[in-house]
Amino acid sequence: MFLRAPTVFLIFVFAAAAAQAGVYKWTDAQGKVHYGDVPPPEQRTDRVNVQPAAAPSDDIVEDDVDEPATRPAKKPRDARADAAREAERAEASRRQACDDIRREQRRIDAAPSGKAITGEQRELRGKMVEQNAAAARHYRCE
Repeated sequence: MFLRAPTVFLIFVFAAAAAQAGVYKWTDAQGKVHYGDVPPPEQRTDRVNVQPAAAPSDDIVEDDVDEPATRPAKKPRDARADAAREAERAEASRRQACDDIRREQRRIDAAPSGKAITGEQRELRGKMVEQNAAAARHYRCE
């Protein structure tokens, strides 16, 4: 709603400017009809009268705005209930992160190890294990 009014205004400004510039109609040698804002040289043209679009009425803009008398009364927020809901969301997010960390650790543990991998792969695996352990500490995973 906030951006609608300026956008509508700009559309009408440009539409009015285009209407002021003039629109011309002409037919080429093949009989095809063309329209444009610049008449072609050495061509018979007819000026087309373009009517600008009507401006939107005020009731369209006001439909999106609730009058204070018609808005339902807001219930006062219970700060304790809000804090409890936020704590539940944070705990659910923490549990999901811990599940993801455990799943990643199982994937790392299932990968080949020992002599079957190169030194670069061993180094990468060590970094991944370190990152997983740091994430587990951060999220306080058991």
